[in-house]
Amino acid sequence: MSERPIKVLAIDDDKLILKLIKTILVNHNFVVETVFDPLDAYSSALVFEPDIITIDLMMPELSGWELCDIFRRDPKFKKVPIVILTAKDDKQEREVARYLFKVNDYIVKPFEAEELVKRLNFALIRRDSLEKQEKDFFETIQVIGSLAEELKIKNESLERQIRLREETIINIMKSLTIALDAKDPYTKGHSERVADYSELIGKEMGLSSNELLKLKRGAILHDIGKIIIDISYISKPGPLTPEEFQIMMSHPSVGAKILEPLDFLDEEIFIVERHHESWDGSGYPKGLREDEIGLLPSIVSVADVFDALTSDRSYRKAWPKEDAIEEIKRLRGKKFNPIVVDIFLRIF
Repeated sequence: MSERPIKVLAIDDDKLILKLIKTILVNHNFVVETVFDPLDAYSSALVFEPDIITIDLMMPELSGWELCDIFRRDPKFKKVPIVILTAKDDKQEREVARYLFKVNDYIVKPFEAEELVKRLNFALIRRDSLEKQEKDFFETIQVIGSLAEELKIKNESLERQIRLREETIINIMKSLTIALDAKDPYTKGHSERVADYSELIGKEMGLSSNELLKLKRGAILHDIGKIIIDISYISKPGPLTPEEFQIMMSHPSVGAKILEPLDFLDEEIFIVERHHESWDGSGYPKGLREDEIGLLPSIVSVADVFDALTSDRSYRKAWPKEDAIEEIKRLRGKKFNPIVVDIFLRIF
């Protein structure tokens, strides 16, 4: 986010609520413009040029939904985060807010001061992450276009063209995975670290160079299925609902489906699909157990959990390395392949 003060436009037909919002946010270095009459909201926004907008739903003459529609139809405000502040806690309206009006958050009154500040900051971080992802995506497309043109011009052998095609596809997939991690500041670099940890374990186990290549590729791509998951689930400050957790649990299967047409990524697809399977059969998506899982997915599983535990997340601080190692030891023979854990403990 920019170093300049963040500008918040607060729209509500309750003057006491507006005063409360302004007091809270000014104390946290926001610049706040309040609007009591919703009919004045759009013209105020044009002058004030807010970074983020809060809107009450139930207002006379112009409802919060109508204001959302006005703002989302104007290109100037299309990417400005909108946060609903309402006394109405309705699951159906939450879904309407998210999918129809592209609302970034839905906060029920009364709210805690710290929670309001935290949720507004999260909406802004999400906006910046998505803008960076979009920029990275178009830069990747430009690179792909350049590579395609270069391949067209050069008259190379079929074998050389096939190899370049495979490398290009892999690089695209890696770029998408890295961009996916970058959507959330808490997961940035996660896949690359998991790949490095996996490679260390694989080398200690004496894997061949080809096995190490597939291991590292699969580790980089292990979370590619999360590309279809809403960022608000990945970065949620609190625990997931059962419905959200079910969606999160689908990412290994989705990732395998994404890579399925690329038959040269055979072992990598197994890693993507099986990195959440458990040695005792309690994992997902298929409930595989022991040697059914395969060695390479078992290595990535340990590396994935170790990095997750030792990294800050939106819902908790990073564990000390020693505590994370103890947790890996505790799960030996339960979640993790005992042989992989023993090798992990030798090098960490």
